[in-house]
Amino acid sequence: MSHSSTVGNLCKMSRSENESFAKRVFHFYQNGGEKCIKTVVEHFASEGKHTKCIYRILSKFLETGNDSYKVFPGRTPVVSSPRKVEKVKKAFEKNPNASLRKVARKLGISKSTISYIKDKKLGIREKQKKKSPKYVKDPENRPKTGLRKIYKKTREKVLIIDDVTFDPCDIPARQFYHCVDP
Repeated sequence: MSHSSTVGNLCKMSRSENESFAKRVFHFYQNGGEKCIKTVVEHFASEGKHTKCIYRILSKFLETGNDSYKVFPGRTPVVSSPRKVEKVKKAFEKNPNASLRKVARKLGISKSTISYIKDKKLGIREKQKKKSPKYVKDPENRPKTGLRKIYKKTREKVLIIDDVTFDPCDIPARQFYHCVDP
């Protein structure tokens, strides 16, 4: 294994680990190391950290004068308060059939925030309702004859619906429900 790959493996930590280690180095440099780079490097090298990583962190600190890392560019992530999370949870417990749009309108929160809280924070998934099949004696032959009859009845007819009043809930359409465990 070459020296450069060793440095790469030792310096590769997650961003949060890197930041916390850098803060420790800065703190020790200012308070415990008498502002001597060599003392700081020896102290953290004894912990098993690579000297190149420590020098890189210290040079960054001496150039900029602060220990903060740059903020990630782009949109800030959704910050949802515990109160909002609890409201969304109660809304879906009260009515598992409620759509995202209705819940968002009722709570005064955007649909994307409701969706994020529902999926990421609460682990609630949206499932499609399905009717259970009815038992018939000859399931292989039945669909073919049923479709043939429907085709023969409707192929020469034109259907016009005029002045019909109906309840939108009675229309056969896909229906959904929300749950944590189906």
